[in-house]
Amino acid sequence: DLRIRADVDLGPGVFDRYRFQRASGSLAARADSLVVGEGFILETNGTRFEGDGAIAFSDSLDLYANVFCPDLSVWDPFVFVDSFSGEASGYIYLTGRTKDPDVEGAIQANPFRVFNLSTDDFGGRFTLSRFLTHPSGPVLARWGRSTAWGVATDSIALQGDVDGRSARAVRAGWYNPSVNVEGAGLVDWSQDQIPLTLFPLNVRWDEQTYAAQDTVRLVIDSSGFDFSSLAVTGPWGSLDARGRFDFDTEMDLEFDVEKFRVEVLWSRFFPRIDLRGMAR
Repeated sequence: DLRIRADVDLGPGVFDRYRFQRASGSLAARADSLVVGEGFILETNGTRFEGDGAIAFSDSLDLYANVFCPDLSVWDPFVFVDSFSGEASGYIYLTGRTKDPDVEGAIQANPFRVFNLSTDDFGGRFTLSRFLTHPSGPVLARWGRSTAWGVATDSIALQGDVDGRSARAVRAGWYNPSVNVEGAGLVDWSQDQIPLTLFPLNVRWDEQTYAAQDTVRLVIDSSGFDFSSLAVTGPWGSLDARGRFDFDTEMDLEFDVEKFRVEVLWSRFFPRIDLRGMAR
């Protein structure tokens, strides 16, 4: 039963296609596996992993690590947005095949920003099989008090399922004191321009509920999103919007209204001026 143990402190290097800036701790080689000692430290891409486990020479692994990343922007090349930033910590647990492991993990970020959505309280969990070739499995995410394009919100919740380069939102919710939005949908990021479909979609505003009458279709790119139709109907009338909304808060929108009470929107922006009527 061959065993070789060593304490290492390595500078920049490569391990089976994976580059690292530093590797430090205890390693033990057995006839059938490489054992990573408790407290082993690996630093790569500005992120620190500290944990233990084993990598079998028969192409399998079982590794657990606590993770700390002081600047998430270093992971920009691995996501489709350019404004991915924040400070994160959590854990990651890898099992299965070395070349295509199953991954379970959790993340807590403070602060955290993606697109123009910023918060000081973000948490997420994921369990994904075949992470490198075709990740699939459930994902949960929660934002605490946040701002999105200058609009404050109390919380945002997301429950979804990843399937390769697409994800289905089983339940998504956006909540603040005056407006709650809930719905479900599908996003596919296998292309540069990312299609997003939403249905059902319900908006509750001042104790009145508006519901999308058909599937809402959007296309997201690196600077914003286009939508061809967003038609909602409720007690105050019908509203159909189309156009573009950029992440830098610029917009170009068109609206069609039918039997929509003018005072609903007017009183929001000009509360001291009384204007009433029906828009068609």
